[in-house]
Amino acid sequence: MKLCTLTGLGGSAAALLIASNQASASYQYLQTTLYTTVSAGGQSRDVFRIYAHFSNPNDYMTVVAGSPTVGNLVIQNLDSGLANLGSGFFNPGGSSSNKAPYQSQIDSNPDLEWGTFATLGVPIGDMGSGPSSTDVTSFTPGFPTFINGNTLNTNNAAWYTPGVWPQGQASYINSGPDTDLDVLIMQLAVNQGERVRGTVSVSGFSSGSSFIMNGQTFDSGVPAPGGLGALTLAAFFGSRSLKRRRR
Repeated sequence: MKLCTLTGLGGSAAALLIASNQASASYQYLQTTLYTTVSAGGQSRDVFRIYAHFSNPNDYMTVVAGSPTVGNLVIQNLDSGLANLGSGFFNPGGSSSNKAPYQSQIDSNPDLEWGTFATLGVPIGDMGSGPSSTDVTSFTPGFPTFINGNTLNTNNAAWYTPGVWPQGQASYINSGPDTDLDVLIMQLAVNQGERVRGTVSVSGFSSGSSFIMNGQTFDSGVPAPGGLGALTLAAFFGSRSLKRRRR
């Protein structure tokens, strides 16, 4: 089997290998949900959640990336007219809030619950599957503030779990808004009435085989989910023993 390294991603993400054969994956599409509209930071905000949807509860999401190999990772905020860039993502904590906030952080700054952050599987850090219920979502070196302004466009960044962790499993959270077979990959907060859209590469494990899907899109202005892309590649991202799953 011919393997190649995902170029352009430093540190741990360089371990993401792509195999040349195709694999059948239960990953279906990216889904955008208007989770809530709330007053935060002195303004009314629309809080969108972006999910990777699966058809198999035992599948896992492990990487969201952009690189010269898989294509740029692009996330944008558009204005209410849907033609121009918007007023910017709401990010009350700057780079310190790139990950899902922990409850103690929310208690200190309630706006953090409704901010913009990247994640793999959890909306609150305490729901993570790491030691002592920590969030294992990790970032490549030099990962930019998520998101400063109205656009993130990079070919050298990823967030990931360091191996296959339960919080990335499609059935890890099976109650409330984050339902079975959906893995939360980001929360995007914008001024009420504005729109979000993006293109990313996603990787994971399905039925014992690894996969990567490039050019996966989401758009809050397009309610119907998109189908699978034409190309499914086997891939894997590191290895680690599964920790005990936490509901």
